[in-house]
Amino acid sequence: MNRPETKGFRSKETHVVDYYEYFRAMSRYADTLESQLKDEKESVNELSRHCQRLEVQLEEAEDKFKKISYLCDKCENKPTCTCPCFSVIAQEALKGLGKDG
Repeated sequence: MNRPETKGFRSKETHVVDYYEYFRAMSRYADTLESQLKDEKESVNELSRHCQRLEVQLEEAEDKFKKISYLCDKCENKPTCTCPCFSVIAQEALKGLGKDG
């Protein structure tokens, strides 16, 4: 005979259904967390690639500034240098940094 549920009494079937629903909810939550983790990993990878590109640009700019420094060291007019070569190389170096020359 089936007894109606009363306060303080729960059938075994009700407990099984409750646990089933709980585990389904936890499974959905785990899937959500896994998806978020995947998105975060992709964001980290994207930032890493961006940093690598910036490092390459920085190295190129440093090389260009070394050329400028070499030219200036050879220049006889250091305090008042208006050398067109300096201007061209400086503009190229600034372009490497993403600035207008």
